[in-house]
Amino acid sequence: MNAYLWVRYEARRGLCCSTQAHGDALIGDLSKLIQLEPQNARPLYLRAELLFEYREYKNALADCTRALELDPHHRLARKLGLRVLTRLGRTYEGLKVYRSSGSDTGRSDFADGMRVHHLAGQCIAKAREHLYKGEHLTAVGVLSEAIGRYPEHAGLLEKRAEAYTLNGQPKKACAD
Repeated sequence: MNAYLWVRYEARRGLCCSTQAHGDALIGDLSKLIQLEPQNARPLYLRAELLFEYREYKNALADCTRALELDPHHRLARKLGLRVLTRLGRTYEGLKVYRSSGSDTGRSDFADGMRVHHLAGQCIAKAREHLYKGEHLTAVGVLSEAIGRYPEHAGLLEKRAEAYTLNGQPKKACAD
């Protein structure tokens, strides 16, 4: 990977903190990386994550699909592809994403993804209750434990960033 662009990507990611301007800059950097290294699945997946965050689901799905073409065993790209299809209202097409990725365990991966989504949703609901009660640190603890179990679930990070913000810890919120 081009070291200069990668360092710029990492630096901007640290500054990002959910502002569209920094996110656009990150997407631009990743697009340059993709042009320089068109056979590398990692920047495609990272750009897909950002596009998903900004609700550009069709573009995110295109990047996930391309990443899976380059690396059929890219598990995170497959999971993100499922999340994108779910947001587009095409959840059951997620099975095709797994099958086309070269995985023989498409159905179990799909079931695992749905299970993780359900369990992480329960943790978010529990943390939300603590936030409503003003128990911000308890919510952070619940979410941190859940992130340890389900690191691929972005909703947990988003909710923990919210809890950090409410607790007056904006630097930790930006880190999430």
